[in-house]
Amino acid sequence: MSFDIPLFFRLLAHKADLYVNEPPPTTGLVTAIVASIKRGAHIYYAADVWSDAAAGAGISSSVSKALRVVESFVFRHADHVFAVSDGVLERVQSLGAKSASTVRNGIDATVFQPEGEVKKIPQGRYFLYAGTMSEWQGAEIFVQALARIHGDYPDIHLVFLGQGNGVTKICQMAHELHIDDCIHIKDAVPADIAAAYHRGAVAALVSIHPEAGYDFAYPTKTMAAWACGTPTIYAGVGPAKADIKQNNLGWALDYRVEDVADAMVAALENPPERKLIAQWAQENVSFSKRMKAAVHIIDHIVNKKPL
Repeated sequence: MSFDIPLFFRLLAHKADLYVNEPPPTTGLVTAIVASIKRGAHIYYAADVWSDAAAGAGISSSVSKALRVVESFVFRHADHVFAVSDGVLERVQSLGAKSASTVRNGIDATVFQPEGEVKKIPQGRYFLYAGTMSEWQGAEIFVQALARIHGDYPDIHLVFLGQGNGVTKICQMAHELHIDDCIHIKDAVPADIAAAYHRGAVAALVSIHPEAGYDFAYPTKTMAAWACGTPTIYAGVGPAKADIKQNNLGWALDYRVEDVADAMVAALENPPERKLIAQWAQENVSFSKRMKAAVHIIDHIVNKKPL
């Protein structure tokens, strides 16, 4: 509310042909109301479905139901909804979106690319987890997996870039498993430095816990890794697993410690060809490729042309 209430008055102060917003749905509600008042087009970017995620995270049913009412209202009244994946597209349509299409995430391939600075750490080789660490990611699985292979690969470390409410659990687990010295948690860094970390990593680590309500999510961190030529070890659920399997971009696994540990060993002993991974990313997940579809739809909506 501290964001959405001031936003309402700020938007009222200006006229726009098009209003685009991303979650949370309360921001979508404010934007939809202002767009109606100002007679501008409104596009809602559904990066995920918050009411489903709230229910999956164990938030009270009254809150998740209220969130679903708001979210459904926004979907129904938006001129168009961009969905981040086909799974999200199906869900927003079931919640009332009359006009919607899939426009997947992309990555800035001018920053995330295989050429450039390579970040090293003095302790040895490392796997990289770059992004938020929360309960729905379950990134602590990588600590458990490292503990399994630590005896055979004592020079391997985990570097975490970012923050989140999962950091405490990660640190506690590392202490219990006696691998504190192998875990390095660093604050979020600018994109160019994150790219350097990706280039230096054995593999990038990505996880989505299967019981967290984020089954539709397609983590951007996968694309950042691929654009740098870095293979990913992906544990959990999500549509990115299909791309990984079909294009030899790394390892797509169930959320099981033993599977992740095996993938870490494979990444150390027999990694995929980085050049081919980067080439695939440039051709498939760069901003320039992904945004063409969005621009086409926006042009039709603003100029009131049929899609």
